[in-house]
Amino acid sequence: MDQSGARVTSLSRASGRTFPLLRRVDRPLRWRIAIRRTRAPLYEDASRSALQSFRWIDSPPNRHWADPTIFESDGQTWLFFEEMVDPSRVGHICCGRLTAEGDLIEIRPVLQQPHHLSFPQLIAAGGVIFMLPESAQGGGVDLYRAARFPDEWILQKRLLDFRCVDSSIFQAAGSWWMTTSPQVVPGHTAITWLLRADRITGPWEFQPGGIVASDVRLARAAGSVFEAGADRLIRPSQDCSVSYGYALNLNEIVCLNGGLYRERTICRVDSGWMPALAGVHSYSRVGEWEAIDGGFVT
Repeated sequence: MDQSGARVTSLSRASGRTFPLLRRVDRPLRWRIAIRRTRAPLYEDASRSALQSFRWIDSPPNRHWADPTIFESDGQTWLFFEEMVDPSRVGHICCGRLTAEGDLIEIRPVLQQPHHLSFPQLIAAGGVIFMLPESAQGGGVDLYRAARFPDEWILQKRLLDFRCVDSSIFQAAGSWWMTTSPQVVPGHTAITWLLRADRITGPWEFQPGGIVASDVRLARAAGSVFEAGADRLIRPSQDCSVSYGYALNLNEIVCLNGGLYRERTICRVDSGWMPALAGVHSYSRVGEWEAIDGGFVT
């Protein structure tokens, strides 16, 4: 890409301003997923009582479940998530079906690679279901197509050929948009870019002035950008200033015009509202279903 050197230089300078905010907190966390069904979304009511209405799903003791994404297809509600088995530290993508009572059944792995996969984002476009997992260890941003939903996925295209984490694709104002966070320094993500395309498969173009966030307290995504009503878009993000996935922000997108991006934070969910909870870093809402995850001190 043209001007790539200039971009890397500017990114490094931006990262230098934000990385001092990051303090590593060394503590083992076990990640779990919680769900609830409610008409009042979290961005309207994030009170302690609302948070405590989430029900934590039991997972096998040697497994971490994180990055939940809810997706509806053919009248069924599915939950996709990252599963990581100790001590491999290489994640893969699983899914299960949510019953009307909120039970997660038929759980199984659906996408595995030799490298780490996490943060599965599900997108429907033109009658096709796509998955965009985080695949930074594989060297790029890869888009998969469902050959047989939800169990069989085929690599459709590499959208970006450099390491990025927690990418999200959404449609608005007649275009496809992507938010993605380049890994300028391995293990740290302090900036998020905005890209645009006419088709989900690209080509994807960087937007002038299209920096979503350059603050470690807001930059890294915490789930898919989603619609809240007819004219609102909300971007979940993480606060990683204390530790990875320390807190959750929900940010309303207020401007996409001409690729110029602006947002405002409308909700924040800190950790600590239940015993041993030290991190909250994912959010998904479809219909009345909501899912979050939490990192618990072991």
